[in-house]
Amino acid sequence: CKSSRHKNNSKLAAEGINVNRRHRFGWTALHVAAVNGNVETVQTLLDAGADPNLRDEFTNVEIMAKITHLDLAYVFKARENDFTDRPLLDKDCTYYGFTALHYAAIADEEETVKILLERGADPTIETETGTRPHSYATTDVRQLLLQHVAKFDDTRREKGALKTISYLEQKIRQHIIGQDYPIKIVTSSIRRKKMVGPTMNVLLSSFFLGSSGVGKTELAKQVGKYVRKVRSGSFIRIDMSEFQQKHDIQKLIGTPPGYSGYEYGGQLTKQLKNYPSAVVLFDEIDKAHPEILTVLLQLFDEGRITNGLGYTIDCRNAIFIMTSNLANDKIIACVNKLRNEKEGIMKKLSYEKN
Repeated sequence: CKSSRHKNNSKLAAEGINVNRRHRFGWTALHVAAVNGNVETVQTLLDAGADPNLRDEFTNVEIMAKITHLDLAYVFKARENDFTDRPLLDKDCTYYGFTALHYAAIADEEETVKILLERGADPTIETETGTRPHSYATTDVRQLLLQHVAKFDDTRREKGALKTISYLEQKIRQHIIGQDYPIKIVTSSIRRKKMVGPTMNVLLSSFFLGSSGVGKTELAKQVGKYVRKVRSGSFIRIDMSEFQQKHDIQKLIGTPPGYSGYEYGGQLTKQLKNYPSAVVLFDEIDKAHPEILTVLLQLFDEGRITNGLGYTIDCRNAIFIMTSNLANDKIIACVNKLRNEKEGIMKKLSYEKN
C-alpha cells in the first residue's frame, strides 16, 4: 500500500482477503495508505470493508524492539520499508492509538482526510496521549477536521438523546404504576418535540390535572431524571403556593435594579439562565396570583422570559410542566362514572357468554 497499486488491492479485496489484518508490528493497510497519501488505495480498502477507526498498535521503534525481542535496526527498517519512509514521523514519539485519520492529518493529505471523514472516520478519537487528529494538521486540514468534530459531537449527542427518549416510556412505567395512558401521552409529546427541535418556536408544556397522590409530581420528576440525565440544575421545581401575593412576582423573576436583592435574581430566571433546557415543574399552579400567571404567558407563548435586570432567557428547549388539583371533585365523579359503566358492560358480557 506504500505505492499506489490500485489494481492489486482491488484483486485482494475481491478474493476476500481480510483488509483489516494487522502487520506484525500493529498497523493496518489503511494506515499505510493514509500516511502515504494513496487516495485510490484508501478508497479501495474502504470499499472492501476496511475499518477507518481501527487504532495502530505500534508504539515506537525502541519499545517495539523490546516487546518483540528483535533487533532495533530490524524494527526501524521494517517501519521504514513496510510503513513509510516519509520524513514526517518522529522515531521517538509513540503512535499507539493512531487511526488512519491521524496519519492522514500528520501527512497533510487533505483529499485522504476528506474521504475518510465521508466514510465514517471518527475525528474525536484520541491517541494514547490524548491527542485528536486535528492537533497534527496544518491550517486547511485542521479547519476541516474541527468542523467535522463539531458535527460529530452534535450527531452523537442527538443519537444519545433519541435513544434515551425511545426507552423513556418503559423506564417511567417502572416507577409509576397505573398511569400508562398519561405516561404514553407525555413521552409521545417529548419525542415530537425532539424531532421538531428548538428552532421551530414550539414550546413543550404540559398541564397535569388530578387528585393528590396520583403521581403528577412524580411523573415530572421522572421526566427530568431520564431526559436531562439528573445533571445539576436540570430539574427545577417551583412551589406556586409560595407566590399567592402580587408582589411575589419579584421572587420569581427578580427585582429591578436599585431594589434590595436585585443582584441575586429570581428563583426561576436564575436557574433557567444557568440551565435553559431544564425540566421546570410549576407545582400547584392554581394557587399562584393571577399577575404571576400573566408574566408566565410570555414564557409559554414565545419560549423566553425576561428577568428583573432586563436579560432575556431563551428556553425553547426546556420542558414546562404544571400541576393542579382543580376540578378534583368533577374528575373523581367522572372516573367513578366510567368505572361503573365499565363494570356494567363487563357484567353484561359475562352474562351473555354464560
